Amino acid sequence: MYTLVRSIAGVLLLAQAASASVVPSTILGRLTGPRSQAMGGTAGALEGDPTLLWMNPASVARIGESVAALEGQRGVLGQGMAQVMLSWHTRTSPGVLSVGVSVEDIGAASFMTVEGNMRRVAIQRDYLGALNYSHGFGSSGGYGVTVKLLRSQILDQFSASAIMMDGGVAGKLTDNVRWGAAVQNFGTRLKYMQTASPLPASLRCGAAAEYGMSILGGAGDTLTVAIDGLYSINERVGIFSGGGEYSWRGIGFLRGGVKMDRRRADPGISCGTGLHFGRYRLDYGITFGDLAGYPQSLGLSIAF
Repeated sequence: MYTLVRSIAGVLLLAQAASASVVPSTILGRLTGPRSQAMGGTAGALEGDPTLLWMNPASVARIGESVAALEGQRGVLGQGMAQVMLSWHTRTSPGVLSVGVSVEDIGAASFMTVEGNMRRVAIQRDYLGALNYSHGFGSSGGYGVTVKLLRSQILDQFSASAIMMDGGVAGKLTDNVRWGAAVQNFGTRLKYMQTASPLPASLRCGAAAEYGMSILGGAGDTLTVAIDGLYSINERVGIFSGGGEYSWRGIGFLRGGVKMDRRRADPGISCGTGLHFGRYRLDYGITFGDLAGYPQSLGLSIAF
């Protein structure tokens, strides 16, 4: 059954690539990090996590140290994604320079050719590189710009490339409420064969409120509540998400969230956890019922 499903997926992708109007989805619609995933996909107003650069380029504008992050995801059908992020901050430079690389491998499928032979090919592989510059302004604001290059290949014979830009800003409404907004994936079109299709351009905005708490008996505990709105320009679809994060003494983290997507019958429910010890931070996120995507993700961040 497993092989059959993957073979069917390969045939469908071949049909899409051969058509004049449909282009298979790319890594751009599935990028996230374990912290954001655990909070239902909220990312617009969060900060400090390098993997958030994929959602808001201003997310590390006010980072106080250099951070490297490794993150991986694995799907139920064997597909996988991995990303490496590095945010470099020096006290002598006015901003933060970040680079990122993400690779996705959907896996391989076998199908019968018109000659009656079985052929095994890679379903889809995407390679995405990013270069970001962000800068803080005032006492709490920041902005960022990201240039991304995408290389996508399906069934070992159809490939396409595109270059795009993201832009984002973030700041504070009050002492404990942050806001953020970003535009994503504005650039050239993907052209696998004769027809070029637009990138999944989108608009994102969000807010996050942080409160001092002591539910678990820890001095200095905080509760962060965040909401996000994402509008897909090409599909004309709005996606809404909300989540929360409880920090116990800045060491242990519990997270949960929900995503409302009109393209899905049921809301996506997520949760996760994290550990922060010295220079090291380990984060885990899981989404329930996400069979087509990546139900689980795990990330490690190191400050230096």
